[in-house]
Amino acid sequence: MKTVIVLTTIHVPKVLKSYIDNCRHYGHTDVVFIIVGDIKTPKQCLTYLSSLKKSGYQFIYLGPEEQNEWLKDHKDLKNLLPFNSIQRRNVGYLYAAQMGAEVIISIDDDNFVLPGVDYIRSHGKAGSIQEVTAISSSSGWVNLCSFLKTSPQRKFYHRGFPLNKRWVPGKTKTAKIKKRVVVNVGFWIGDPDVDTITRLEEPFKVTKLTMPCAQIGLAAGTCHPFNTQNTAFYKDVLPCLFLISLGRINSHLTINNFRFDDIWMSYFLKKASDKMNDLIIFGGPVVEQIRNPHNYLKDFENEFFPSMMTPKLTDMLEDITLSALSYSGLYAELASKLEDSRLGEKILTPVEKQCLKRTVKGMRIWLKSCAKLK
Repeated sequence: MKTVIVLTTIHVPKVLKSYIDNCRHYGHTDVVFIIVGDIKTPKQCLTYLSSLKKSGYQFIYLGPEEQNEWLKDHKDLKNLLPFNSIQRRNVGYLYAAQMGAEVIISIDDDNFVLPGVDYIRSHGKAGSIQEVTAISSSSGWVNLCSFLKTSPQRKFYHRGFPLNKRWVPGKTKTAKIKKRVVVNVGFWIGDPDVDTITRLEEPFKVTKLTMPCAQIGLAAGTCHPFNTQNTAFYKDVLPCLFLISLGRINSHLTINNFRFDDIWMSYFLKKASDKMNDLIIFGGPVVEQIRNPHNYLKDFENEFFPSMMTPKLTDMLEDITLSALSYSGLYAELASKLEDSRLGEKILTPVEKQCLKRTVKGMRIWLKSCAKLK
């Protein structure tokens, strides 16, 4: 089995039809869909999935009961993942890996495939050797959203881009490199993936990707965050795919909807992929995001804490040197060094230290769950 598409939803996932149609049009038959439900997912979801069986593709629905049953062999992870949170996607990733997926494509239920785009083939670059244009920056950070044209026209940054790294001048350069791609990040038109402050400041739409090539890679030592809404992962990076779940931090703070879960994952994975001399690429396939309704004030509340902590976390990552020779080893080493970081002691508040401690605990639980799949 080569490709598994993982989707979490609290809606009837009618978006799946665009993926089915695309797979059939381009002749991709070895594709399985895993739909991870939640407590809020309506019963009509199962009815809809049953209607899709005639398409010839396999649809696996993991509702709350199915997840609890499957997680019996992963009790620590089960206790870590709250319901009513996007972090249930972690279960889908593990389930896909257990099924033998070589490429795991993570999608959102409001991202629609565009006509004329071979979605599976484009994401299928994950796991292969590719010669691409790689971009680097003297500041260590590059804003790839500058390749997205908007209406009205404006500059913006991806959700989770550290606040202290925005608008910082830096010289960029590009060079052709040939490496193994382990992550293929697809962009979007329509509603962009930006933080809530940006969204409230000025509503805008992305109209076009203006990248001069199909994909562009991030050179070693240069960062840009990515999400899990249109992203393909090669199987080797599974040990780094934990979507951070914080839950109860202390007696005064519980964070069940941590809106930077994928962002922190992306920074950890980039750190590991640089050491492995692998490549993360951005560009196609482009999808259209027709965003589900959101309570922006609630989103802002859930983003405020991680927005303040992320610049400190990325500064800590820049000062960490890794030496392990596998993704599981690198992730374990990273957890240990984040826990022991002297820099963290100096710059983190007491609550942030508790948050980091909880993050490290989750990283180790995730590694144990990954090891059980072997």
